[in-house]
Amino acid sequence: MEIKDGKKVSPRSIKSAEVRKRILNTGYEMIRQYGIDMVGIRDIAEHAGVSTGTLYYYFKNKEEILWAHAQENSVHFLDQLAQMQAGPAYERIVSYCSGCLADIVLEDGPDVIIWILQRKQTSKGLFDAILSLVREGIASGEFTTEKTAEDLTDFILDCYRGATYAWYRSDGTIDLRHAIAEHVGFALEHFLRK
Repeated sequence: MEIKDGKKVSPRSIKSAEVRKRILNTGYEMIRQYGIDMVGIRDIAEHAGVSTGTLYYYFKNKEEILWAHAQENSVHFLDQLAQMQAGPAYERIVSYCSGCLADIVLEDGPDVIIWILQRKQTSKGLFDAILSLVREGIASGEFTTEKTAEDLTDFILDCYRGATYAWYRSDGTIDLRHAIAEHVGFALEHFLRK
């Protein structure tokens, strides 16, 4: 038995976690490189060195591989948000969206991001992180109460998605960070108390 985070972990659990991680990393890299429609489950299983049955034990489909990767890697970006404690909520939201969230797009590649954006789902951790800044802005009187904190958070994330899609459609001719800052900043200005 090995001890991890103060808990006993069996060798079988360790091996299972390693197999899952190998499938996850292999699947994500293949989808990122070739596109989700060009990679099959059997291809991922073969490159990960597992049977298709083993792959299906861990992931129901390719989409679940993408979501698992996004969830596991969002911790890094949420940590960066936690470090942004000074300044008005408006500035921190715009900075986070045009910095950390732009990094996600640039790291994952446009095909993966557009697939995710088309489903209009957001990591709960990401939603909650932006929501906390919005609530802080409302509580301090920086933002109006025209929308609920949850609705304003959805609106901010929709603006992020829109800027990302505009960048994607431009074939990279517009600057992603600038587009996100402009979309999110302009949208949020409407909710700033004058």
